[in-house]
Order: sequence, then C-alpha cells, then structure tokens
Amino acid sequence: MSLAPAVAQGPIFPGEITDAIIDHLYNDHVTLRTCALVCSAWLPASRHHLFEVFVARPEKCGLTDLLDFLTSTPDVGSHIRHFVLDGYRGVSLKNVATLIHAVPNVRVVELENLFISFPRNHDTDPSPAIQLSALRIASSNVTEHDFHDLFRLLGLFTVVRTLRMEENSNRHFLTNENAGLHEGNAPQALQVTELSFACMPSTLIGQLIRPTRMAHWETLRGLELDECIERWEQVNEIGKLLAEIGPRLRRLALKPSHRLLPRNNFDIPAGIPPAGGLGAMWNQMAPMHGGGDMDDTRSRWAPLNLAKCTNLDEFMLDLHYGSQSPLYDIHAFFKLNVDLLTTIAGTVRCVKPRVVPVYPFRGHALNATLAASGGPLQALDWPLLDETLSDARFASPRVVLDVTELEKQYTRSAFDALKAFLTGSLYRTRRRGSLTFEVRQDHVWRGA
Repeated sequence: MSLAPAVAQGPIFPGEITDAIIDHLYNDHVTLRTCALVCSAWLPASRHHLFEVFVARPEKCGLTDLLDFLTSTPDVGSHIRHFVLDGYRGVSLKNVATLIHAVPNVRVVELENLFISFPRNHDTDPSPAIQLSALRIASSNVTEHDFHDLFRLLGLFTVVRTLRMEENSNRHFLTNENAGLHEGNAPQALQVTELSFACMPSTLIGQLIRPTRMAHWETLRGLELDECIERWEQVNEIGKLLAEIGPRLRRLALKPSHRLLPRNNFDIPAGIPPAGGLGAMWNQMAPMHGGGDMDDTRSRWAPLNLAKCTNLDEFMLDLHYGSQSPLYDIHAFFKLNVDLLTTIAGTVRCVKPRVVPVYPFRGHALNATLAASGGPLQALDWPLLDETLSDARFASPRVVLDVTELEKQYTRSAFDALKAFLTGSLYRTRRRGSLTFEVRQDHVWRGA
C-alpha cells in the first residue's frame, strides 16, 4: 500500500526570528498591517507595534465609536502602552476612566485639548485604580476655572511617576490667582514622584503641594517649574513651598519667564504696555538713555529658599542664546538665570544648564570659522557663569551642559566647534574636572 506524497511545506522559522524581523518594521504601519494578516503567529508582534502608541482624535474617530472599539476589543487594548486623547469636547470623567481602564497595560497617558464635563450631581466619581509611568494634562479646561475639577480627574489615579501639567505659553490664567482653596478635595490616593508645571499659575502649584496636603505627597522627589514665575511676588509664594518640601527634593528645574526681567536704570514712560515684558522695554529705551547696567537680582531670588534644598542630585535651568529677541533682552535674561544659580545650596551634586535658542531664531547656517568663535553663543557672559559654577562654596558638583538643541540645529562640525568654544569659555569649571556635555536621546513625550 503506497502512501500519498507529502505536501510540500515552506520553511518554518522560530517565533523569535519572525518577531525580530517584525520588530524592524516598527515604524512601517502599512507593512505591519500586512504582516498581521499572514498568520495567527505573526499577529501579536504586529499588533504590538501597530497599537503601542494609540492616538485618538475626533476627526479620526468619534467618542462613542472610540469607547465601543476599545471596550469590545480587549486583545487590541492590551497592546497599548502610550495612549493620547486629543481634542474631544464634552468628555465625561466616567468616559475618561472607561477609556483608560480599557487599556490595562498603558504606561503613558496624554490628555490634550480636552473639554471635560463634570455634572454637578451626586454621582460617585470612579474609584482610583490606575497606575502610570507618566501623565500629561495639556491645554484642557480642568485648569482654567475650578481646581476642584482637576482634583476629581487626578483622583482616578493611584500612582503616577511623572505628572506634567501645561498650558499654551500665550495664555495666562490670572483668574486662577484668586481661586479659592479646596480643602479636602485633593486626590487622597495619588502618589507622585516627579511633578512638572509649564506656564501654569503659582496658585495651582500651591493647591497641589501646600504643606497641609503633604501627607499625600510623601513620594515627591522632583519638581519642575517651566515659565511659571512671572512676577516677583510668585517667588515668595513658591519659596514658602520649597521651605517645606525642599529637603526631600532630589531634582529641581527652575525656568523663569522672561516677563520677570526687572526695570533698568530708567523710567518706563506711561502708555507702554507690559505685555512684551520689561526686557522688551529695555531694548527700546536703552539707546535713548545711554544703556544702563543690568540689575543684580541675587537678593530678589533669596526668598525662593533654594538653600533649603540640601539633598539635590540635580538642579536644572535654561540659558537662552541667539539673535536678540524682540520680546526681551537675552543678555539680561542670561544674567537673571546666573543670579538664580548663585542662591542654590552648595551641596548640589549636579548642575545642568540647558542651552536653548531664543524662539523663533532657529536653523541659522553656521560655518566652521564662526562656530569656532562661538557664533550665536559668543555675546553671552560665559565668564560670569564660569565664575559662579567654580565658586568655592560648591562642594564638588558635576556640571552637565545640555546641548541637545545645538546638536539639532547645526551640522556635526559646527556642533563640535561650539562645544569646544563652551569648553574654553568655562575653563575654570573644566579645570575642576567637572564639565561634561549631554545630548538627550530618550524622552517620555512624543516629539520631545
């Protein structure tokens, strides 16, 4: 009895090999969709890359359809690690909770340009049960009027390693400066390690980390205030907070707004609006007043109580460079930031200045000769910074210049020449053996 001939069969690769091949296609969604249809063995790896970052916008999918899709396809939701909800109106707190619970393995959530509705009834808010590596709330209505709504949203979460709240820098929420206190409404279960604010009112900062609420922030180790200090009165407000939480902080980033620039040695004529900042007025008025020395702001930074931050592993600040901004004087702003640096505790382990261009002055061509002489960096007072960083009161801090933006902006040869210029300009710091450079590669947020 003869046996039927064996069916010809193509080569079968081990799953590790096919997964490795599919991993190389992580950014090619067209090919990944084809791979997902080849066979059931290829489906998990293909879906992992197709859905790892999931961006939902109303022009792509309505809210009802989005809810139906994620709640009815748990095999898809389980692959989502980075979830972005952008641009929806009339989203309820329950909707937000349902969507996030539908992606049980999510680690990063971004809620951007949302209008979240909070019915004023007696419905119980969803129970907190969500843990994240990072949560970003940007340009949404929860920070515009009533901090109570923000606290209800944050009450969905139990652990958030990095919490970032930001607004468009062109919007100023001065109405929030007089917002009432909301005792007892703070998220009771939330634990945060890194807290970051961008262009947010100092009142909100105080609402979240007032000493009366410190029992809920025992895990807080990092604080970033990006353009949150616009007036010197806010220095006093934030200083009261730092006096309480300063000893527990390991990382502190302070990037004041250029609107903080002080008056110089002349009177500002009546009728000139303050919207452009006092630095802009100085630019306009200095020629007719014979210039004038930039003010010493070291004493004005003292109420910030940075000396209380005695356990800092890292202190970060921004140093702006480039063509002169029409909004403010970059030379005065550079000195203001160096003055801030003089008030930090001498026990700081690492000082990290971030070298960033003045917006919108980006993408200028720079040949090797100009780069070797410093190009757009040469006009700034680097000797003043060098003297501050090499001050004997500092125990032995590392100085790490974050030059990520320089690396993005210029060719490799120009970038190397600018690094050499900075090394030569900060020769005292270099002689202490503590000067290094950093180009950031890994970022939490998309497009960072």
